[in-house]
Amino acid sequence: MTAGEVVHALDGNQPNVSRHLQILYGAGIVRRRREGSSVVYSLKSASVSRLCELVYQNETSKHPVRVTL
Repeated sequence: MTAGEVVHALDGNQPNVSRHLQILYGAGIVRRRREGSSVVYSLKSASVSRLCELVYQNETSKHPVRVTL
């Protein structure tokens, strides 16, 4: 996803999302590639995706919330 797509999906703000994506990139959690004038971010490994799923399942079982990505 581009930073703009992440902003839209999370209903966040561009500077905050961009800062967090930079932190995740620096930590080696996401990778990025340039496509024209956009930068596309993706998770670096399937294990990160699985960890996110587990955290999400754990948290939603405590506090049911509907999130659409």
